[in-house]
Amino acid sequence: IHGGDVSGGHDEAVRHAITKLSHIHFPVTEKSRERIIKLGEDPKRVFMVGAPGLDSILNKRLMTREETLTKFGLAEPYLVVVQHPVPTEPEKAVGQFKETLKALDALKKQTVMIYPNSDAGGRAIIGEIEEFKRPFVKTFKSLPHEDYLSLLKHAGALVGNSSSGIIETPSFHVPVVNIGIRQEGRERANNVMDVGHDEDEITAAIKKALFDGGFKDVVKKCKNPYGEGKAGKRIADVLGKVEMGEGFIQKRLAY
Repeated sequence: IHGGDVSGGHDEAVRHAITKLSHIHFPVTEKSRERIIKLGEDPKRVFMVGAPGLDSILNKRLMTREETLTKFGLAEPYLVVVQHPVPTEPEKAVGQFKETLKALDALKKQTVMIYPNSDAGGRAIIGEIEEFKRPFVKTFKSLPHEDYLSLLKHAGALVGNSSSGIIETPSFHVPVVNIGIRQEGRERANNVMDVGHDEDEITAAIKKALFDGGFKDVVKKCKNPYGEGKAGKRIADVLGKVEMGEGFIQKRLAY
């Protein structure tokens, strides 16, 4: 699952290696399907199903706008901020995150800030979050998945470099300010604005996300390249029909 994807971290080489070791493939976009076939995999073993992460959006009950605002003590518009260290640039994590904090300080919009992952540089970012005590910021070490998706669904924008900004947010028609290279190479919908680690760029993009009527219209019409939340059933249907005998285990280059 997710073979053929392109991203800006160390995991890309590992992903392609695992793809070559696999006997059946469930890419999440058409472009990823094409990459797998170019690696020499038999097209008959490659099934484009969409991203399983979207199944939650379709199948789980998320909070309404009013429920979300009440539970987290928010008013609109609010920002969700999730910024992880870049695996290839852990020594730059603090400096990069400070540019984001400067932009948030300049705008002073209500913000839900969530701790980063455990990659190298993550603890340094957490230290900056804990020092950034502002009345308009609410911080969380983590959130239940349904709560996080509910916050995303009703947010004015997602800011940072989380993959959820690339994969999930198009289904919610929510703007994304994607910062830096962590998601470099991934397919994007028209709701995503790519900016560098620069206070002015980040500030301008957040303003566009919140206040630009033309851009909001584009976001409302965006289509998610990662599917519509039916991956699990499609994968199960394929696995239920595939005969995994000795002939299936034997692989040969398809070119």
